Amino acid sequence: MSANTHDSSIPHDTVIYRGIKPSEIALDVHGNPVISDGAFRSRELSGFRADRASVNDVFREYPSAFRVAEITVREIIDAGCIVVTDEPPQGHVNIYRGDKPGYRISGGAAGRMAKRARLNPAQNPLQAPKP
Repeated sequence: MSANTHDSSIPHDTVIYRGIKPSEIALDVHGNPVISDGAFRSRELSGFRADRASVNDVFREYPSAFRVAEITVREIIDAGCIVVTDEPPQGHVNIYRGDKPGYRISGGAAGRMAKRARLNPAQNPLQAPKP
């Protein structure tokens, strides 16, 4: 599949997992974790389909990930981006800017994805903060 074409075979309600580094999470005024838009600002975002991979697969492939963000394909499309299958590994996808694949995802699109994404409760045991 071309990086210029959204993979329409992926149902819009499919959850996409994205590994999040500790620096991509901040705390709001109530102490709740918030995903930074920087977690979605890149030319190419790597993710995994939840129907074909697990959170542990994300941690295995991206050991620097501390947590995992969950966002649906519909939310990605609504932010102006496309999802492209890029296996192997199983379930791997790339997310690109919809209007200019290969260009950095805009701040507006990254912000929309960050606001819609949810943090999975699992933490990478190799990245967990030390007591």
